[in-house]
Amino acid sequence: MVRLFVAISLPDPVKQDLLLLSYGLPGARWVAPGNFHLNLRFIGEVDEGKYQDIRDSLAEVRLEPFELSLKGTGFFPPKQQPHTLWAGVEKNESLTILHNRVEST
Repeated sequence: MVRLFVAISLPDPVKQDLLLLSYGLPGARWVAPGNFHLNLRFIGEVDEGKYQDIRDSLAEVRLEPFELSLKGTGFFPPKQQPHTLWAGVEKNESLTILHNRVEST
């Protein structure tokens, strides 16, 4: 079984900006900047055959390059000890189109 999610890799300057926020939480285990990403969809556990089908379908998704702006930060779970910190992005029509294409694939 393979655990899948669909994500956008972030440019190095954005990763460096986010790295500057990676401090001040006692006991935190920080993720390496190479693993920073913008998650579009969590798929979950799938078998190898399904993985190949999903990969092939997603390879057909195309969109012109577009810019994103970071906006806001937070954590989850919201009412417990945080285990994941996140940075949000400004609403963006191109990102919405990409998300919809991923969802319909």
